[in-house]
Amino acid sequence: MNLDVHPLLDELQQSRRASGGMNTATMTFTVFFEEAGIAPWVCERTRRVAEKHPSRVLLFDGCRAEGNQHAEPSETRGEWVEIGCKGSNAYELRAALAMLELPEAPVVLAWLAGNLASDDRFLTLARMAHTVVVSSSLVATDATSLHDLTQFVEAHPEVVVQDIAYLRLAAWQEMVAEFFDEPGFCDELHRLREVEVTAGSDPEMYYLLGWLASRLAWAPCAENALCNSAGETIAFRLVHEGPPRRLSSIVLKSHDVTFSASVHPDDEGAVCLEVTGAKRRERRCAPLHTMDIASLIERAILHTTRDDVYVETLAVAKDLLERRHGA
Repeated sequence: MNLDVHPLLDELQQSRRASGGMNTATMTFTVFFEEAGIAPWVCERTRRVAEKHPSRVLLFDGCRAEGNQHAEPSETRGEWVEIGCKGSNAYELRAALAMLELPEAPVVLAWLAGNLASDDRFLTLARMAHTVVVSSSLVATDATSLHDLTQFVEAHPEVVVQDIAYLRLAAWQEMVAEFFDEPGFCDELHRLREVEVTAGSDPEMYYLLGWLASRLAWAPCAENALCNSAGETIAFRLVHEGPPRRLSSIVLKSHDVTFSASVHPDDEGAVCLEVTGAKRRERRCAPLHTMDIASLIERAILHTTRDDVYVETLAVAKDLLERRHGA
């Protein structure tokens, strides 16, 4: 069966012509997934984004057969379209998107599936999008999707990509920077010799380490080590432990000072920071100001140009992955 979306288009056009029908939208929000286990999660988060941004949502459901589709015209906040596309090829998906996209609004693609580097369906839809959102730790907790993403970005630098796994680290990045805001601790940045990151998914660990390395001009120089501009070695350890898609802790050590930030054992919404050794700061805990997934997607949508810091972070992550896994 071919992917025939003509009936959906007719229904949406009739609704738009009707009195009070939606005539403006901020985007054509196109979502693709093909894992049945994440279907409720995808639909719930997508609706939360659509409620804030009037749009035409195109939900390409790779778990349902072609022909299993329906549209929900809206008179207020937007339109919702679900399209079963199990077995559909890149040409069919492209044709469906070309027919249903709104001419007055940019296409935003949320690709919530794997095989980023080798799936021509992803490349085809990504080339039609103004912004592409992925989540390298959603389907699996290992580094496979992140590795695929590094290959894709390197091969297609013209495509603007935002990864939810990276965006959710903003609060942790702020906390790491906060350690060295005080004059007495700032000079320890150049004396760091060990880093340990703990998380329940690999992408978050590689991203945080890659971000730190890119900001301090460290480069991977061995399987478990980075080197600074003076050729000095910074050993690192990545510990895969804890809830998926969540960081648990980061520990930074110089010769005689240790900086640690870790999730509070009794409150996953708080992080405790402490400095010990030759220089000290008493342990104190503060809320972890993380964004919910809908807000992260919203933030990704608003990034319409390449983020240089993210690109540099991803480049370091790619080098780390290749050294550690021979990718």
